[in-house]
Amino acid sequence: MSNSTENKRIGYFDFCRGIAIIMVVGIHTFVMSEPADATIFIRQILNCAVPIFLALSGYFATRQFINGQTTAIAFWKKQIPRVYIPCIIWPLPLYAEQLIKSGGNNLAEQTILLLVGGVSVYYFITLIIQYYLLQPLLVKYNNGAMLGITGAVSMLAIIAIGYIRLVKGIDLSLLVYAAPFTTWWVFYMLGVYMAQHSRQYSLSIAIIVVVAGLLLQCVESNYLMREYSEGLGIKPSSYIYSAGVILLLFNRRCETAYRNKCVFRPIEYCGRISLGIFLTHCYMIGVAKMIPFATIHWGVKWFVTLLLSVVFIWCINKILPNRLCRWIGFR
Repeated sequence: MSNSTENKRIGYFDFCRGIAIIMVVGIHTFVMSEPADATIFIRQILNCAVPIFLALSGYFATRQFINGQTTAIAFWKKQIPRVYIPCIIWPLPLYAEQLIKSGGNNLAEQTILLLVGGVSVYYFITLIIQYYLLQPLLVKYNNGAMLGITGAVSMLAIIAIGYIRLVKGIDLSLLVYAAPFTTWWVFYMLGVYMAQHSRQYSLSIAIIVVVAGLLLQCVESNYLMREYSEGLGIKPSSYIYSAGVILLLFNRRCETAYRNKCVFRPIEYCGRISLGIFLTHCYMIGVAKMIPFATIHWGVKWFVTLLLSVVFIWCINKILPNRLCRWIGFR
């Protein structure tokens, strides 16, 4: 969700980022609707949202390093405040709400959670900061061996998380199981790898991995829902599927074939303000719930939430100066 670190934006990658943030909103507004099988299938398609963002972040961060545009210290000083400061600002209403509910008895706990990205879905900021800190190391050891290591670590991490949460029935917060860099490491590394290696590989292989991963997700979700009444989100099969989607999106032929047509421009715009949508959409979900027609179907709630987020950010960008908009994550 972090903004492109290049001065010149690339329409195709803004489009990819836009698709990903639309998927994120879809995940967070998800409700089961009829026909249930179709809803579950669509939900499985959305599981690649966070991996896409991480791959894009890794790709553009690495391009800065290999082009000699930045040093590690300069990179950290520029990128970390841009994502961390909005991460402190936007959860403040939720932070205040929790303090009020507890009568202020858990002030220290809630403050720590606020500072480490433990409020609601803001764990992602903590996650991306870890990769920014690791960036120099990942660029230095950007090879097939490191890609394999990160793939193994990520797969073992998600298997362990699934075992703890589903089999053992231990409840884990998003901060505990989704924020550690090990959980998603392979996807950021894929972006790093793509930035320094050829993207002219076989498109058919990427398509096969996507289809196989999607089918495996459906089988695994069906089993997990039947056994544990849960399992629509991240799991081993969704990692296979997500890797295939990233390979598909980063393929040079797909980028070359992309055309900036009118129908794609709203999605590109969503990509350009994706960080802002991420930061504000949890509030817009609450607003959407107060609109009667918005709750009749998941798809309607999804669209209304996204529309409210986009309109809100557009209005704020028109009212406030650019510098302030950057510090609240809107530019």
